[in-house]
Amino acid sequence: MLLGNPAIVNLTKILESGTAQSIDEVLKGQNFTLATALWYTLCLNRLRMKQVTDGKEEMPSFASYSFVEEYYNLGSTLNADREFTHTSYGVWPILSKDDVVRDEWLRFLDRFRICASNESKGKVVKALARTLWEMADNVPWHAFLEGAPCSALAGYHVRDGVLTFSVADVGMGFLASLKKLPHWKSLQREQDALQAVIDKEATSRPGETSGGGYKQLFQSLVDLNGLVYLRSGNSVVEIKQRGKERMRHFFPKAGGFGSQITVVVSFRGVPAETALEIC
Repeated sequence: MLLGNPAIVNLTKILESGTAQSIDEVLKGQNFTLATALWYTLCLNRLRMKQVTDGKEEMPSFASYSFVEEYYNLGSTLNADREFTHTSYGVWPILSKDDVVRDEWLRFLDRFRICASNESKGKVVKALARTLWEMADNVPWHAFLEGAPCSALAGYHVRDGVLTFSVADVGMGFLASLKKLPHWKSLQREQDALQAVIDKEATSRPGETSGGGYKQLFQSLVDLNGLVYLRSGNSVVEIKQRGKERMRHFFPKAGGFGSQITVVVSFRGVPAETALEIC
């Protein structure tokens, strides 16, 4: 299931309605990329929490989607001690600022570097690991509402010379986060917020009007001829470098909530999302 797939919009409607009905029908025959697997897992956790609040016990079964079930179990537990790592992929749950400073998180990044080293060496791998760290570090600052926990997942996947890493959350999104500061009060749409992040390095960190860790992200994109997806609410933008030209494409009405950043780097050709071989 790639970005822009109508199934994402359909899933969003089902999950936002708080019902588990028809999910299996939407998923039938779909493959998952890392980005959609992380997002979908967090959506399921959100649905689960809503059903618990509403006193419902019904939840969809995923007998034919063992990988999604693994992610769902991890995401619903939201226990950073329950790390889930495979030879070609890894996932790390983020519930608080502590989860991106603990020793287990640093070991997770080490495994990411080892996995990436199978495809590239030296400064490239270090830059990618640094980018993943900054993306994850931004979540507690940008996504969390004061006094309210926020589900988030960081993950990576390597397949056929393509390295993908992503951080997703079901927090407030870029727009609401930026509008907390007077400097960005004029922003009206999720797409406006994404453009501010891309063009002006907008950040919601107190005392700063630019930065947010995205400079390293976009520099890595330029250096590696990769591509980046940014999601905020129902707006998604794809950014890619082709030669000296940086291109962007917005997906209108993509469906979804929260925010997500996904980086795809190909060491053997044009970068593109790859399906998780373990779904």
